[in-house]
Amino acid sequence: ESKAIVEGTWRASTFEAGFVGTHYIHDDRSGKGTKSVRWEFEVPETGRYEVRLSYTNSASRDPQIPVTIEGTGEPRLVRMNQQLTPPHAGGFATVGVFQFDAGKQSAVTISNKGTTGHVIADALQLVRAEG
Repeated sequence: ESKAIVEGTWRASTFEAGFVGTHYIHDDRSGKGTKSVRWEFEVPETGRYEVRLSYTNSASRDPQIPVTIEGTGEPRLVRMNQQLTPPHAGGFATVGVFQFDAGKQSAVTISNKGTTGHVIADALQLVRAEG
């Protein structure tokens, strides 16, 4: 999250192991609807990319975290369950596969709008999708 645009007051933590870097941040289960973390980027090649987010899972995490993907076309809203154990190395879970165009500003945003549990923001990973 150190390279992300952070809106609202998030709390740094190392309580749950398995994060990227020195810590992760969480919304402290407060200020619902007022906090977001946005990663802006440009991909090196036009194509489909698997979007992954890193988080430390727990029963106190929200099961319906809104994640907005801005790539080619209209922004897409998907939901992420941070109670589930992330299946990929480094604590990453797949949000979905999306089209991105080289040279175009794209973004992935996590929000705490409409959530009741803790929302975690740690790291974004893009993996070029096969085929």
